[in-house]
Amino acid sequence: MRKPEVGYLLPTRDDVAVGRYDLRALIEQARRAEFLGFDSVWAGDSPVARPRADPLLLLSAIAAVTDRITLGTAVLLPALHSRQSKRCRRCSLEPSRRPPTGSTPTSRLVLATW
Repeated sequence: MRKPEVGYLLPTRDDVAVGRYDLRALIEQARRAEFLGFDSVWAGDSPVARPRADPLLLLSAIAAVTDRITLGTAVLLPALHSRQSKRCRRCSLEPSRRPPTGSTPTSRLVLATW
């Protein structure tokens, strides 16, 4: 029998809804989830619960600072994302964080699109 896997859904709407666009707290929550032994971290998207931190931007930043945890979109609505997204420009990432020199293994990323 396979062991159950436990994931953590990041609260991507809470800070953004009150005008705080700094994603460092969410990134730290994902790092803590990995440290505590969670199997996955998820970031959601929603057409009705706006504003919300961009899930792809957030998961990209998390991939740069984690090693083994699976990353996924709880929901991803491609029609809501564009290169001109003001949310992407307004959210800030810690400048000292850079992606590792190698690429992130694709087995760590799960996209759930609707």
